[in-house]
Amino acid sequence: MKTPVIPESEWKWFGLAGHLIVGRWCRFHMATQVGRVLVSTVGQYMPPEGLMRSFLELRGIDHDSARGDSLDHLFEETFRNGVDIGCGRQYETMVFITEPGNVCDTAWCNCGIPTHYGHNIFMRGTNTPLDAQVAHMTTCTFFAHDQESRIAKASAESGWEED
Repeated sequence: MKTPVIPESEWKWFGLAGHLIVGRWCRFHMATQVGRVLVSTVGQYMPPEGLMRSFLELRGIDHDSARGDSLDHLFEETFRNGVDIGCGRQYETMVFITEPGNVCDTAWCNCGIPTHYGHNIFMRGTNTPLDAQVAHMTTCTFFAHDQESRIAKASAESGWEED
């Protein structure tokens, strides 16, 4: 018996972060809807100026004269791929079950990304942009095959129960 597959031509791509409260400050972000799931990968977290200064101060690095681009450059030189977004990871790929028929329609955004319940059913951490991209694509491919059984298994393992 052949397992159902959602072809890549039916995947929907969004050029923004699909999760993480500080996702807007992540320079790396990929979000892809594959059937009923949203696969979101974020990383290279470059926080706003105040937090940049705090991180540099904790490292004992003089930042008082740095402003604008020079502050960004100093931060990037110190934290090559940004600040960790989780324990031991600078990038993370998460999978969320989308809310049927609900998409972002906020007046100031209206990006159309599907909304989700906020509880991930799968997570994988990585530490380089290439590994993050590979993790995103392999996760999309994984959930494109036999999706319903994979959602059920991942949901059970994560403790998530759909309404």
